[in-house]
Amino acid sequence: MNKSEKWLHGFDKLERLISNTNSLLNKKKQKQKQSLNASDISMQLRKNIMQIKKDFAWLEKQLDILSSSPSEYGISNRELMRRQDNLATLKNSVDKLNKGMSNKPKPRGGQLKYDEQGDFIEDEDTIGMTNREIYNQQTTLIEKQDESLDVLHGALHRQLEMGKVINNELNDQDRLIDDIDEKMERVDGKLKKNTKRTSRLTQKTRNRTYICCICWLIIIIVLLVVLASKGYLSGKK
Repeated sequence: MNKSEKWLHGFDKLERLISNTNSLLNKKKQKQKQSLNASDISMQLRKNIMQIKKDFAWLEKQLDILSSSPSEYGISNRELMRRQDNLATLKNSVDKLNKGMSNKPKPRGGQLKYDEQGDFIEDEDTIGMTNREIYNQQTTLIEKQDESLDVLHGALHRQLEMGKVINNELNDQDRLIDDIDEKMERVDGKLKKNTKRTSRLTQKTRNRTYICCICWLIIIIVLLVVLASKGYLSGKK
């Protein structure tokens, strides 16, 4: 069997595999609608998808080899174009199959979502993966989430410490403001007392000035009376 015949045989084999996989997919959907366990079908679907990817890659590679020298392998240009069209059609079938298997809402955070029977729902990240690969993927995601949580915990811890420092600083400022208010009250009280004392002293000083003036006026009047009585003011003496 030459390369051209092997390619045709591989193409037919892949077509049958895709058809069988579509049947399995429909069967799985029916079981899920009936709330029946479909874990065995899911396992077979993953195996089929892996084989489909492998066989399709082989067909593409072999077709490139045949296209490089069609005459050498006894293939006409028309036949080559027909095979390319068939492979493109087959690719569309593979894409539809992948879309059908991933036609489930993808859970947030990359976590697997399980149905009522414990069978996880396929998505575009798990199609074609073995159980071990899925386990490793989930383990890696969980480790990354743990690292993110550690970083978040560290950030929250730093925020908490900063909050404590700010709270202590605010308490110190409050105590300082209270001390200033208390001192201001004492100073204000002393200032009021001194103002009253100054007012009283000013009043006393003013009264003493008045008394002195009166005394001097009395003395002057007495002197004038004495001088007048002795005739000094009239010029008799």
